[in-house]
Amino acid sequence: MVDVLAPRGDCLEFAMIMKDRNCLVKEAAREKNSVEGRARDGSAGDSAPKVAAVEISAEITVEATVKEALPNALFKVELATGQAVQAHLSPELRIHVVRVLPGDRVRLELSPHDWGRGRIIARLR
Repeated sequence: MVDVLAPRGDCLEFAMIMKDRNCLVKEAAREKNSVEGRARDGSAGDSAPKVAAVEISAEITVEATVKEALPNALFKVELATGQAVQAHLSPELRIHVVRVLPGDRVRLELSPHDWGRGRIIARLR
């Protein structure tokens, strides 16, 4: 069992990446709101805050180890931090019929919306 209160270096690095991504998303939303406000009425911005639809495109790529193969090309993988993630094969790997077995090292893209899910984008040797 991993102690949550004592993070390792990998955990801190992962947390810093996510913090930077969140700051970028908030900054983009602020810029979009200010540009929309100026375009509408020529003012510097409205007094009421607006909610901007910002596309989150910052995927996080990490390496992991496959722990268990599940049905329908799903896998339980474990990150270097000890976190368990459910991942599926990317369409490119399905097309090329890449076999992924328990014990294999893989490159994984974590979902920016749910860090418990990801996509296997490569099988490492």
